Amino acid sequence: MYEFTYNASALGLGGVIEKGGCTTIIPSLASVALAPTGGEGSAVVENYCRDGISFSRAESRVYGYKTGPKLYTTISDIFITNLSVFGQLKVALLSGTVTSTRHLDEPDSRFELRAMYRGVEADGEETIPAIDVDICSCPTYEEFVGKIRSNVPQFAAQFGVSETKLADAVGIGPDEAGLLRREINPPRDVIRGSIVNAVHRSNRSLTAQGNKLTIPGLGSVRFGELLVKKGRRRVNLLRFEFGPEESNEESHDFGGSLTVASGDGNGSPVWPNG
Repeated sequence: MYEFTYNASALGLGGVIEKGGCTTIIPSLASVALAPTGGEGSAVVENYCRDGISFSRAESRVYGYKTGPKLYTTISDIFITNLSVFGQLKVALLSGTVTSTRHLDEPDSRFELRAMYRGVEADGEETIPAIDVDICSCPTYEEFVGKIRSNVPQFAAQFGVSETKLADAVGIGPDEAGLLRREINPPRDVIRGSIVNAVHRSNRSLTAQGNKLTIPGLGSVRFGELLVKKGRRRVNLLRFEFGPEESNEESHDFGGSLTVASGDGNGSPVWPNG
């Protein structure tokens, strides 16, 4: 007879800012982890305003329950309202949910992701992250890898990586015609992708590539970053890399990174003691 170990976490916001030779730690705000035995957990932070970062409310929730014979469900849920990052990126509402179900007779968990962005402004102009519903609803690791293999050029552009790197990650190489179709290696343990396939913006001076938007004076922000491995999904609705991207740019006194609205979930059967 099996037992089950739950694993889920949710984070409102946290990271590091480097400015003027000083390092400022942004603590892990509204952070919560699920007990290995399941149940519920939550964390709330309201009216935060420090170090150029502000929001009205960040709330994280995690759940883990046995929902049927040999069936276990884990949920990680996060939302944030009125976020502002140095006044250059503002979001009225961010929300995301990672749901996993695991049947003990099946080899892997099944996942579903939901996300929402409302009222996004970059440098004062409307910005719309377009969510890839097919990626969000891709249930297993094998199906995710299969979807990527079916169209490496499309997903390389969406994820903001080269076709060669993505093909290597999912374990395929060129066939006799030079097309990336032939399986040559197992896929990597962890694959980085995105649930956002484009960032539409009214300010055409801002550069967008796949899910990444570059904002002068701030750095880059990736929308809907997704980490996928067998039995695990993590989504970061926003991830900032502050400062200039190129090392030869003049300003070197601003850097660091920030993760906003992050959640993951999985779970695994274990043999009982005794």
